Amino acid sequence: MLNPLDFMDALPVDDRRGTGAVDPDEIRATVEAWRSPWLTDDEAFTEYLRHHGLTTTELVQRLTPGHWEPGPGALDWVERLNQMVSAAPYQGALAANVGSQRFEQVPFDGFVRPFVGWLLGVVAVTTDHDDSSVLRPQLAEYAAAAVLNQCIRPLAAESARSGFESGLVEVGAREEFLIKYPVAALDIVRALGDAASSIVRILESFVRDRDDLLRNGFIGTGELIRVRAGVGDTHHRGQSVAILETTGGTVVFRPHDCGAFAAARRIGEVVGATHVPRSMNRTGYGWVEFAHHDGRASEAYYEQFGSLVGLGWTCGSRDLHLENVVATSAGPKAVDVETFFSASPTARNGLAAQQLATEWLNASVMGAGLLPVVAATSAADLDVSALTGGLESVRGEVEVYRRRDDGTMVTEMTSGNSGARQNQPVDSTKTTIAAHRAAITRGFVERCGALRSSASEVLAILDASAFHVRIVVRPTRIYALLQHEVRHPSYLRSMLARENQYNRLYKYGNAAYVGTGLVHHEVDQLLRGDIPYFSVRSDGTQLVSDLGPTGSVCGMSPRDLVETRLRGLAPARVATQLELIEDSVGCAVSEPGVGARERPWDHEPPSGFADALLDSLIQKYVSNAVVGTDDATWIGMASSTNSGILELRPVGPGLFDGLAGVSTALVSAAVVRPKESAAIESLARRALTPVVAELDRWCDSPRGPVGAFSGAAGFAYAVAHYELGTGDDTWRPAVQRFVRVAAESAADDSYLDLSSGIAGALAVGAALRDAEMCSAAAFDHLVGAAAERLRRGAQGIAGTNAIGWPVGDSRVALGGFSHGATGIAWALARASVTHGECAELAERGLLFDDLHLDERTGLWKDLRAETGDHHPEALPVHWCHGAGGIALGRKGAGAALGSTTWNNHAHVAAERLAIAALPPNDSLCHGAPGNAIILQDVLGANHPTVAAYWGRTLGAVAGDKPVPGLGFPVRRAPGLMVGHAGLMYALARFSRPDLVPNVLALELGPALQRDARG
Repeated sequence: MLNPLDFMDALPVDDRRGTGAVDPDEIRATVEAWRSPWLTDDEAFTEYLRHHGLTTTELVQRLTPGHWEPGPGALDWVERLNQMVSAAPYQGALAANVGSQRFEQVPFDGFVRPFVGWLLGVVAVTTDHDDSSVLRPQLAEYAAAAVLNQCIRPLAAESARSGFESGLVEVGAREEFLIKYPVAALDIVRALGDAASSIVRILESFVRDRDDLLRNGFIGTGELIRVRAGVGDTHHRGQSVAILETTGGTVVFRPHDCGAFAAARRIGEVVGATHVPRSMNRTGYGWVEFAHHDGRASEAYYEQFGSLVGLGWTCGSRDLHLENVVATSAGPKAVDVETFFSASPTARNGLAAQQLATEWLNASVMGAGLLPVVAATSAADLDVSALTGGLESVRGEVEVYRRRDDGTMVTEMTSGNSGARQNQPVDSTKTTIAAHRAAITRGFVERCGALRSSASEVLAILDASAFHVRIVVRPTRIYALLQHEVRHPSYLRSMLARENQYNRLYKYGNAAYVGTGLVHHEVDQLLRGDIPYFSVRSDGTQLVSDLGPTGSVCGMSPRDLVETRLRGLAPARVATQLELIEDSVGCAVSEPGVGARERPWDHEPPSGFADALLDSLIQKYVSNAVVGTDDATWIGMASSTNSGILELRPVGPGLFDGLAGVSTALVSAAVVRPKESAAIESLARRALTPVVAELDRWCDSPRGPVGAFSGAAGFAYAVAHYELGTGDDTWRPAVQRFVRVAAESAADDSYLDLSSGIAGALAVGAALRDAEMCSAAAFDHLVGAAAERLRRGAQGIAGTNAIGWPVGDSRVALGGFSHGATGIAWALARASVTHGECAELAERGLLFDDLHLDERTGLWKDLRAETGDHHPEALPVHWCHGAGGIALGRKGAGAALGSTTWNNHAHVAAERLAIAALPPNDSLCHGAPGNAIILQDVLGANHPTVAAYWGRTLGAVAGDKPVPGLGFPVRRAPGLMVGHAGLMYALARFSRPDLVPNVLALELGPALQRDARG
């Protein structure tokens, strides 16, 4: 028999009562420790104490061993634990889903089976269904999953002890484990108790409502043969969606008010769009028609998808991602409509540009999750949208449980596929979606027109009866990650350790819903094992949870938000949303290099075209900037935070396609537009403000990429570029700190290359050295550490003196400049100017690309796996891969090494570049402007080939329009290397090559300095 006092450490702060006096010095030390690192803000800590009804002394009592006792009834749950741990074990076959892993035979079944037996006993007492030989195994599996999802990690940790797992068949061994992990014991009692209550509620509701379900055509006559409980997240003490299958059909049980389903369905019917299943609402729960996943990709399907986008945008939909929209034979169905309507956030001042840009996107067609959107998960960055999410699985690190040969179980991270197809049409591909883009936009326009014409009828439906609307105050994956983290064994011995982790929400509060109680409600729901759930009445603004009002309010009720959207369905606003649809869908389904049209380059640009184009691009960046309190950003197609997946988003901090790159282009434009330079430089400084903050964060914890174009070195380069262009040296200490930290962390770099790896840091360090922006000692340290890492990562090529560097997940040695051997060797060559020991490594690296020279064309092969021999870009001529970058790297390396051989090789590569077909886009990375700058660098600014190539480049733009390098002619592409900022930079560079240094070669140099402009 378990003693309740053995489980005191499972109690949170609120379930403790202080006893005895505490030394004042102990109070200060304990409070300081508890506040760090999440409650350091005085206002947040004051609110924390107010919510808990505590003084600092009372808090310290509850945190200090020997100075507290359990509150009344705080340990009553141990009585139920005694019943569970000693219940008669379930004897049948037992499988379970634990996280994302399926066990056909549950591990640690000696521990699990008594708990399963307890739940089945509870269900047997309260319902008539447990005698069913079909239902009983399903409920057993549900119970096993409920237990193991709480405690498999400590069970695995203990399995290394001899005889541990086999001993779990004895109640004493189970009790010993639970005493050791008291928080896990409480988790199990809550999870299993909630599961039992949920099952009983589902089955009793089905018995009560069965006749109505039959009468209204949700199911036919027949027996209940399957209950799939625990579908999705749990809320309100373990309640979740369940799918009930009978021999006469399938129906979905939802544990919350289903008024939103009914309202959305009726609105859809008014405008001819049945995108929401039928529902039958009851007090506090409801039933929803089951959507069969049998839709096929067709013109009609995608037109209806566009219709759903229009309806969802007008209603303010959120969270309609790939799990919540099912492709049926009747078109796309939104099967989770709790967030089909939403309330607008509270209006407030003093926001950062990133927040303002995010809110703008959330209020656009991109906010619903229907169109391509990327979510960061613990495994990988994934497209989770209803349209394109899951079309391609993504490799990422996933946690699995594995049996060793000795029978013990270990937790390990392994590479696996994530984000596989779920609910889209069974035959959908990027190609089918691309073929039906026009249908999506047509459906959107038609639905918006119908909604505008039926505005009064839509509002009458919303005014007829109020219903509850779920409000997602922050991404639910944040909660899920937190809940996963706190089930690590280290958080299962004391609830205080877990509670402290939850307190991080105070530091990262959601400013969109201002109020004093929101975070408290989040933490309280997390503590009981739920994913926090908030809602608002359709005609109200008060945000509530099942714990009561939160004290937070929304800026506009769901009903009023719909009215505002209906009034805003003017052609101009619809046209803006259409652009977002076309850009996001087009970019998501295009294949880089495939189907790119050859542009007419023989168009004669009018006189003054280059100057006019530069001025128009400057104005575009000024007018499109989202300006915050002291910063700025731009919205457009850019890489997601941790991967190369493109999405429509506020741009990130990087040099490649983020704020560092935009700032670099703006400073370059200011150099050649001195009359407007003050305003342009001010915008560049705003763009750099979050970049410097990101650079500081990286230096505090150097875990992300260190490289020049996709890493921290790019942040430092942009800051230095800004200083030399404007004379503002405010941020130089951040740059100098970067050089020191990059050297200290070089040994841990796994990327190696120029764009993401230590070679990029080395190249930027050399530029900083040349500009006298870092000390010789700091650069010496960086060179030594970087060279050692690159020497250690080099791979000799059999039968040659060449070396390459395996990079990426596949660890394949690549050629070219941005990710390959030429770029790494070039960086080493730059360092060799002052550190001759790098020269040999550089020389050997420069040999690599000629091993992959195509003799027929004289071009170099792209060795990336996705670019096979028959790919249209198997022999590229770009900066990133192929002849362009190879020419640039050999020119710079030849100058640094004092080698005429490599300089001659650079000219040969440049000649091949010059006669190649003009790339079909205007990017620096793999477009015509980038190649023009390379030719200028290698051949000289006055070489006739350079002038001719630049003329062809301008002719292509004049005869067409600026086309970014994203595989699709998107309108919003603000980045430097693949966006419109690159063209702005190229125009500035060709206007004054004596003043604007070559960013493709990471130059800084004295030319940029303000006093050189004359």
